[in-house]
Amino acid sequence: MTKSKATRAVGLFALMIVLYSWPVFFCADAWLEPMFSEKGNVAAARLSVLLGHTLGMLGPALAALLMWRVYHKESPPPWKWSLPKYYAWVALAMLALWTVPGLTGLLFGDAVVSPIEPYMWISIAVMLALGWVSGMGEETGWCAYLLPLLSPTAGKTRAMIISGVIRGLWHWPVVVIPVIMQVVAGERTPLELLGAAVVIALQLAVSNVLFGAAFGWIWYHTESIPLVGWTHFWHNLTRDLTIMLLVGYGDGLWAAVLAGLVTSALGLVLLDRLRRDEGLQWPQVLVPGRKEAPEKAAQRDDTSSGTRVLLTRRSMLADSLKAYKVLVDGKEVAEIKDGQSISIPVSPGSHAIQLRLDQCGCQPAAFSVSERESVQFECGSTVAGWRILFALIYVTLLRNRYLWIRQVG
Repeated sequence: MTKSKATRAVGLFALMIVLYSWPVFFCADAWLEPMFSEKGNVAAARLSVLLGHTLGMLGPALAALLMWRVYHKESPPPWKWSLPKYYAWVALAMLALWTVPGLTGLLFGDAVVSPIEPYMWISIAVMLALGWVSGMGEETGWCAYLLPLLSPTAGKTRAMIISGVIRGLWHWPVVVIPVIMQVVAGERTPLELLGAAVVIALQLAVSNVLFGAAFGWIWYHTESIPLVGWTHFWHNLTRDLTIMLLVGYGDGLWAAVLAGLVTSALGLVLLDRLRRDEGLQWPQVLVPGRKEAPEKAAQRDDTSSGTRVLLTRRSMLADSLKAYKVLVDGKEVAEIKDGQSISIPVSPGSHAIQLRLDQCGCQPAAFSVSERESVQFECGSTVAGWRILFALIYVTLLRNRYLWIRQVG
């Protein structure tokens, strides 16, 4: 499929999910929920929102099925269950993601909801009965349809980012409706609504790129609609149960902050890993068609004869816009940028090489090299993967371990 046809297909898909799901969201959140709340019927208000969102979540799947059958005139991807152990691991991971922050909140004063109202049990039953279907409703569109459609022309990393942006903007009514209701009630101005609408759209786009990275990563490795749907189901189930039963509908700071940090960090790690698997640097991902700078290519190819240190910097998200200073025997001899390889001439004998970035750096790495030989090193930032959660510690207490360098070969 050509790039222009894929773009048209994405636009048509986005239009269909908006036309189907947004009216459902507005009906549930802006009409039924306020109507029942004014009458004092909390149970009906909560259930109308739950059922409305469940119905709206089928929008991406319905749009994907129409696109496959009518627009592309092809069958949906085959149904793959994947391995049972993956379902167990996903359930345990999502359980830990939300219950651990929720239980942590209890230690710091968050209150347990008591007693549990009858409508809560009804809500739990609805989530258990329909949650998996709803999860597959979303991921059939975001993963099973958009990712295979975009990957051949945009690449897997960009496809995941585009899918995440569409995913986020699709959720826009759910977040902005309360602001709209405040404008209708005269509590806010239309100008405030406009500002909030833009900020919410940007926040949803960024957060759902990171949130959707986990689902996209699972899809790329398994191509299993039920597995990504199961992952989405368990995320929503454990989140809603924790908020409902432990901290009272999201009032707890620990549940909101800790779970969000973990999800964002995981999304960054998976996106960065996918980018590296494709052999791309972040500027190339964010600016399609961008080519490597001539001086960088020249430095990479500079492996002429002589006694040299060949240094390669891993391409990663941390400090991708900054160059590391390279020191040999305490003297600055070069700079190395993200994803770059350079060749540094040295004299035969024993030396020590290390890196500096502002006030941070790494421990010196000692090496010896003979006449007309070369030695290879690799370097990068320690603040990658799960360690990104401890970035503040590395830039304050562990400054000399913020970067790393090691000999290879």
